[in-house]
Amino acid sequence: MQSKGAVLLFLAIFALPLIAVSTNHNLFFVLVSIAVVVLSLKDIYSLLTVNNFPDQQLDEELEEELEDLVDIDLKRFGTGISVVYNMIVVLFLVYCAFYLITHYLKILASFAILLQVHFIIKKLKDKEQSFDKNLHKPQILLSSISNIAVVVFAVLNKILRVI
Repeated sequence: MQSKGAVLLFLAIFALPLIAVSTNHNLFFVLVSIAVVVLSLKDIYSLLTVNNFPDQQLDEELEEELEDLVDIDLKRFGTGISVVYNMIVVLFLVYCAFYLITHYLKILASFAILLQVHFIIKKLKDKEQSFDKNLHKPQILLSSISNIAVVVFAVLNKILRVI
């Protein structure tokens, strides 16, 4: 009975709003564009001002208690969430590529997709450790800049097609 309540809670909080957003492609495009640009700007800001990414280490005792409570490996769960985020960005960049007109912009979108796939492979390769952003600073900077460029040009091309 408790699992049915958890499933209904999941549907109410995550699935139904996600379905509602995905049915309207313009709303989906706007929300995911904002999310990708904001997260890319956050990465660029972290690289340029702080010069490294903060370590997100949990207290070992707290981590063990949480793992025992929910029976999930938190490191692998975090890696899985990060991979899902990268896969959504890849899907969105493919979606943006359909709005790009010139070949140079499509090459830029392909480069951004390639960087996201690179991150997915790196995150899935090492199962013992979590992905360390501080070791991949140039790739993260290139990825963030190319993601922002693809999204901005896709938005501009989409607006020009409407007008």
